[in-house]
Amino acid sequence: METREGKQRVLKPSVSDLDSGDNGRMVCSIQDDLPFFLNPSVENFYTLLTNTALDQETRSGYNITITVSDMGTPRLKTEHNITVQVSDVNDNAPAFSQTSYT
Repeated sequence: METREGKQRVLKPSVSDLDSGDNGRMVCSIQDDLPFFLNPSVENFYTLLTNTALDQETRSGYNITITVSDMGTPRLKTEHNITVQVSDVNDNAPAFSQTSYT
């Protein structure tokens, strides 16, 4: 999905932990160097959103690692890898290769 502006919904993952108390409380995160962020929505659900516009001509895809950690002692975590493919939209007009022809 190529976007012209930020905050487009990409994915809505859910997480669960069968423990109780801090052992069952969770936090999700992704890498900091990507144009995405995770927004907690309702209990145990997060929404993966774009931070900025995505352009397929600049980058065709992203590998994202979603990390879920509990708040227990010791902290336990699991990771899930996803690939987001940026599809092209018709955002570039045709152009001539020269400014004049003879």
